[in-house]
Amino acid sequence: MSDPDGQIRNLLARCGLDFEPECIEFHKTERIVRTASAGQVRKPVYTVRHWNVATFRAVCALAGGNRGLIAISFAD
Repeated sequence: MSDPDGQIRNLLARCGLDFEPECIEFHKTERIVRTASAGQVRKPVYTVRHWNVATFRAVCALAGGNRGLIAISFAD
């Protein structure tokens, strides 16, 4: 993603949610994370070049009916 700030703001707006600075720096949280992606929560957003086809397919599978939101992230 070449513009994480803009893309995150766009995604939040489409979901009807307010932007907060913590949305950009989520990886700096000290809260306990108990999800399958706990390791990823501690890292900043990757650029598009770090993604591959398998990762994209996995994200699409997890998104289910919200694939339009994923397309926003890959539009740039």
